[in-house]
Amino acid sequence: ENYVSAQLLLLGQAALLGMLGGVVYDLLRPLRRGRLIHLTDALFTGGGLVLMVWFLTAVSRGEARLFLLLGACGGAGLYFLLLAPLLRPLWDFWAAAAAALDGYWHFRCTLV
Repeated sequence: ENYVSAQLLLLGQAALLGMLGGVVYDLLRPLRRGRLIHLTDALFTGGGLVLMVWFLTAVSRGEARLFLLLGACGGAGLYFLLLAPLLRPLWDFWAAAAAALDGYWHFRCTLV
């Protein structure tokens, strides 16, 4: 069995997990205002911790390796450097659309 190819596969999966963390953080960004900042940070941190523990136990068969943590951090860094500037206008558009829809339903419910 080739251990190097298996480790490279694990490193790529860890990088994808880090990118997923970056996407989730960007999606939670509009909610990080006022009193919700601590709740969203706790949800993000707790969810990330659960996913990383699952990844270390299930995917890498219980072997906690430093290169997996570095791969996840590298994937998040790549997301924020390369993809986040391209996707942020899309996230901002959907956050504004959700806020407008919320304002519309709030207006309709006060009329009834």
